[in-house]
Amino acid sequence: MIAIDGELYDGHTSRHWPARLVVGDDDELRLVWEGGSSCYLLGVVEISSRLGNTPRYFSLPDGWKFETRDNDGVDGLLRRHRQHGWNAFVHRLESRWHYVLASLVLVVAFVWGMLQYGLPAAAQQIAYQIPPDITDRLSEETLDFLDENLFSPTALSQETQARLQGVFAGMTDPLDGGYVFTLTFRKGGEVLGANAFALPSGTVVMTDELVKLAENDEELMAIMAHEVGHVMHRHSLRQILHNSVLTLFVTYATGDASSVLTALPLLLVQLGYSRDFEREADRYAYDYLRAQHIETKRFATILMRLENEHRERREKVEHQDSRSRIFKYLSTHPDTEERVKLFLAS
Repeated sequence: MIAIDGELYDGHTSRHWPARLVVGDDDELRLVWEGGSSCYLLGVVEISSRLGNTPRYFSLPDGWKFETRDNDGVDGLLRRHRQHGWNAFVHRLESRWHYVLASLVLVVAFVWGMLQYGLPAAAQQIAYQIPPDITDRLSEETLDFLDENLFSPTALSQETQARLQGVFAGMTDPLDGGYVFTLTFRKGGEVLGANAFALPSGTVVMTDELVKLAENDEELMAIMAHEVGHVMHRHSLRQILHNSVLTLFVTYATGDASSVLTALPLLLVQLGYSRDFEREADRYAYDYLRAQHIETKRFATILMRLENEHRERREKVEHQDSRSRIFKYLSTHPDTEERVKLFLAS
């Protein structure tokens, strides 16, 4: 027979009474307090795990709770009635520093592995499962957001727009990716200047300044191919999924997607692409230029020209307009010198 002293709570108020639990060999638990007693089968009573020397709780079927600081007595009860294994294991882990340290190392390693490999892999799989109506809506709202806060209507002639859109259609019409590719033009102004970027739906936006910066259409085709590579590999969606996993998890748990969908356009223009995504889009452009027998140095020359233009513009704009920090992603790409090596090697 095992006896454990503690306090009994009625489960509804803070009132409590001194009480004793008595357990015999028949697995029947008898609770005795001043003025009453109750009996329960041990199998229907929930017993909290041991965590240091904190009190243990017996949750009883009728809603009452029995609290005790006699952890050794509870361990003896569980050991005797073959319910001690897990509780003892948890107690050993949290009461010995080397177990705690080993657990911490395992947790850190697991989190690092998930961030380094698990999240990118999951984001890639999920990105290809997102239906077109969501990518269309995201792209439309993003472009509306940029038109309202940054862009001005294009000043390019209809003839120039039609010529470049024809070139772009010739590049994208043969592609089989479920996209409706379109090329549209905007004036980037002092913040963006010469630039191009792709939206998840397949819309590629090119600024007037970039068209004027290019010396020929082949340079613009190289930029177009790079942006199409971002679309085909779903880089923007993968970047959003990777960087907003916590927000998306909360959305999944609560079922409320409205706030997230509202924030996605701003998130899209702030994130930028990882270096790996840039390399992947560069490779797509490189393969396209080679397949079309276009000199790959076309991409390198306009990219270096863009880098010089962006450097001068950033120095001019940074102290004039705080929006330049918000839209930094749209105005530059990392490691230009490293990126052009591939295109100059051929």
